[in-house]
Amino acid sequence: MIRPIRDLAAVAEALVCLSRLSALALLGEKRMIDQRARCGDALSWIDRAVALTDFLQKRGVEPTAIAWPTAVRPDRRGLIGQGPVDLPPVRGLLDEILRSVAARVVPLSAFARSRPDWGPVAGVLRDLAAALPAPHERVSLPIVRRRRHESREVRRSFRGPPRVHLDPIFAPTFSLLEDPELALSLAETDSSPHLWCLSIREAMAAELCALSLVEYDGLPLAFYGDLAKQAWDEMGHALFFLDCALQLLPGFVASARRDHPMMAGIRRYFATGRGLAVPLERNLYEVAWNTTLPQRLILMHLDAEEPGVVLFERRLRSRFWRERPVLYRGLRSVTREESSHARVGMRWIEHLLPDAGERRRAVEQTMLLRGVLMLAAASHYHRVPLLELMTTAAEGSTLRAPRKPFITAC
Repeated sequence: MIRPIRDLAAVAEALVCLSRLSALALLGEKRMIDQRARCGDALSWIDRAVALTDFLQKRGVEPTAIAWPTAVRPDRRGLIGQGPVDLPPVRGLLDEILRSVAARVVPLSAFARSRPDWGPVAGVLRDLAAALPAPHERVSLPIVRRRRHESREVRRSFRGPPRVHLDPIFAPTFSLLEDPELALSLAETDSSPHLWCLSIREAMAAELCALSLVEYDGLPLAFYGDLAKQAWDEMGHALFFLDCALQLLPGFVASARRDHPMMAGIRRYFATGRGLAVPLERNLYEVAWNTTLPQRLILMHLDAEEPGVVLFERRLRSRFWRERPVLYRGLRSVTREESSHARVGMRWIEHLLPDAGERRRAVEQTMLLRGVLMLAAASHYHRVPLLELMTTAAEGSTLRAPRKPFITAC
């Protein structure tokens, strides 16, 4: 028996779960192109959930708090361990929920076609019915509705995966801490190596969005939509900068000295399709993992996005980019999207920290902690205790935390 409003609300809730599980799957993928596809899934499901929720609200149905239902919470389902996400069980859970949603969407879609007042969602339901697998008579995982009185407070419901993969095209080779001059030279040029290193930083920004989508309950639905959209954009930027790097690679090889520290990795890449040198610290995902949600947003939007926009705008005025129209148009699109991310990020920082004084103190404290957070991320890859790294950095020895913003550190 179909109960249209109840079933539509259940479908909207399940779509939010599908979006968040797609974000979790992103953190388990190895290749950036596959991560991009997961970003697309997360954004697609959340956009449909927003459309259904808006329709329900206009009919007087208030949405439930955004939270993981007990039956699908990733930590309780054993999807998260001490390393990267184990993808097969995540895919299995996604398939279960998709079948459960399909069992409700098909009759809902038929109902909507017969009711003119359901016109605003008829297209969404028709699209869903076409996108979902054919429903089975027996559905293994029902969509469990939560109680209306569940807390809407923002809270981290569990810790996401402490590790992510690095795309196999790259090889961790040099250190941001042990070779700061190399890192600095890469940051200040438009060379091919700089752009592929920038690529993994952009991928980390998408992973940061996905991690926040997965870990935190109790925020408005718009927050999850904004972060899903930003994750999609950031993975697009990562692939754009990698493509730029590969297009510029022959010119770099022709002009670089034979003993340039990046040449060994380039030779590996030409021979095997892998091996482009990136930092041993990889993309510093662990910085994001070790922060609270306000700290993440501050680091990403105030410490990285805003300075990054200024840097990109300066590059757009340079002869180097203007002489390359295709790359110029791509960078101009990236710059526009990064500007919008900075505005959206500030909105959510203000949402989490509405008091101006508290917000200012949080920003100051986060900036002070940045070096420690970066050293904590690096300690795993260097196999050096954090305290020892901090002591070495304080003494001014070779190992020291970069002073660049953490996403653009190389």
